[in-house]
Amino acid sequence: MIGASAPTLQDVHSTPTASHQLMSGPEIQANAISTALRRLPLRDAPAWTGVLALLLLGLLPALAHLCTRGMRALVVTPLAALAFAGLVQAAFARGWIVEVTHPLLALALGTVSTMTTAFVAERRERRRVAEHNDVLEARVRERTAQLRETQLEIVQRLSQAAESRDGDTGEHIQRIRRMTQRLALALGLPDDEAELIGHASAMHDVGKIGIPDRVLLKPGKLDAEEWALMQSHTTIGAEILAGSNSPLLQEAERIALTHHERYDGTGYPTGLAGEAIPLGARITAICDVFDALRSRRVYKGRWTMDDTLAELASQRGKHFDPALVDAFLELVPTFEPDLRQEVPADARGDDQSDPGVGVLTLGQSTPAGATEAIHSRSSLPPTRA
Repeated sequence: MIGASAPTLQDVHSTPTASHQLMSGPEIQANAISTALRRLPLRDAPAWTGVLALLLLGLLPALAHLCTRGMRALVVTPLAALAFAGLVQAAFARGWIVEVTHPLLALALGTVSTMTTAFVAERRERRRVAEHNDVLEARVRERTAQLRETQLEIVQRLSQAAESRDGDTGEHIQRIRRMTQRLALALGLPDDEAELIGHASAMHDVGKIGIPDRVLLKPGKLDAEEWALMQSHTTIGAEILAGSNSPLLQEAERIALTHHERYDGTGYPTGLAGEAIPLGARITAICDVFDALRSRRVYKGRWTMDDTLAELASQRGKHFDPALVDAFLELVPTFEPDLRQEVPADARGDDQSDPGVGVLTLGQSTPAGATEAIHSRSSLPPTRA
């Protein structure tokens, strides 16, 4: 009976259990009869094995993601599929038929759902962290702005305290700050650096706090001893501002110490010359002298604009940096009225001829070379601005 229906022994076929080993028709029939005689040795595995495989493979991606995040969790999926296929094959070799499709489908769906959930959760967490960082950055900017405003307020009050000792109401400080910042911008300095010089220049005369009233408020000429005391306001100011980590106070220290240095090297306190003088101090020097000449002080009257500009031009390369003089003279016509301090002609004349405001007036001679005398009221060359 075996092989009766087989056309020939060369009629071979592959089988599900051994696709790589071809079997002839009679052999296949013989195996089928043997299987029937042994009461079908292949049998379904218990139902609980399929449920267990379904649960384990479905939960495996989530467990892997909890233990190891990122792409490493994806490696578990193919390894688990290969391991399960090996177990199924081993069970089949022992006569057990284990459900394959549904557990592997659960593994695939579990992997996709876990990765999707992880991606969405990560995006949400990143968004939450970004929003939290934005809030923190906003608070930092707010606190930084508050600290900066507080620092600038302290600088302004300290500067006003020094300036008020010789009768100035504080407008001088504001004018100097604005003029120095505009001149720095005209020279091509970056906005932040120009602003720094502007704020730092407000403290150029902070050392006046340490000058006795008998010298600071004296309406007449200063003798040699008094002038030495007056000159010390540069070093006193530098000592007050020294040792700070703030860029603003560091620049203010340099300006306070060197704003009376002269471009030709005849200034004080150390006789620096040319570009050895810090740029902020050179900028402050010309703005300070301009405003001092245009202001009424206890020891002098107000100069006219023409006389003031003529004096600045005469000091080109002597007291002041030539490039700064050129830039400043071009900038003056663009100044606001409060920086130019324009007053009616008769008022200017009254200021210059009033004997109660000082010992020097401009009606006597050309203003060229008179800057030192107007400020120092001394036979010594340095200024008192």
